[in-house]
Amino acid sequence: MTSDALGQTGSVQGKKIMWDCTNALKPDLSGLAIGTTTSGAEEIAKLAPWATVVKAIPPFAEMLHSPSMLIGEHRPNVFVCSDDADARAVIARLVDEIGAQPVDAGPLALARYAEPAAMLLVQLAYQQGLGARIGLSLLHEPPRGASDGPRS
Repeated sequence: MTSDALGQTGSVQGKKIMWDCTNALKPDLSGLAIGTTTSGAEEIAKLAPWATVVKAIPPFAEMLHSPSMLIGEHRPNVFVCSDDADARAVIARLVDEIGAQPVDAGPLALARYAEPAAMLLVQLAYQQGLGARIGLSLLHEPPRGASDGPRS
């Protein structure tokens, strides 16, 4: 359990960036233990006041261990949420390094919606039989007047 693991950290000196890659699933995978009024990430932030928590749920392990993260020609998107823009950027670089496409999703409260999206993938992959080579893709046009191209 996440709270047990955090309880074993002992005394932490200074502020640390914590990549929360967990999903608050019920033990039987039938749904989320926490809903849209809070998120697992926000609850972790309460338990670890020494941490700047960044929510970013990576693709399934089966994809991480495969030769290519690509599904067709696309990398799966990973939504990166935190109240600290610099911490989001650090984790976004790590997400990119594992082969997924980071999407800066803004504040930590938006993890309330990223976690259910990941739950949907769990259901589709394992309950509906689509398999673990599955991911999300955010399609969008650049905002009007944007001169620096699409933002991811």
